[in-house]
Amino acid sequence: MAVIFRPKPLPNAPPPPPPMLYFYMVFTVQLLIEFVKQTNNYARNFLQAHTDLPPNSRARKWKNIIVAELKGFIAFGLNR
Repeated sequence: MAVIFRPKPLPNAPPPPPPMLYFYMVFTVQLLIEFVKQTNNYARNFLQAHTDLPPNSRARKWKNIIVAELKGFIAFGLNR
């Protein structure tokens, strides 16, 4: 006869933390701000170095990003 072990849950176990808590442990607000600054700097430098882009180039339509847009982009990638 096999003995089946079924642990009982702790009576007052706290609920698990929300996933965003783990996200912000890795991607701090300061880090996201730095990502945004560096992304916008890269785009600006790229456009300054490539003045011969065709008029209909996607790069010419670049608009600086903000932290909220970066969070949305990362969330989309994580939820795929």
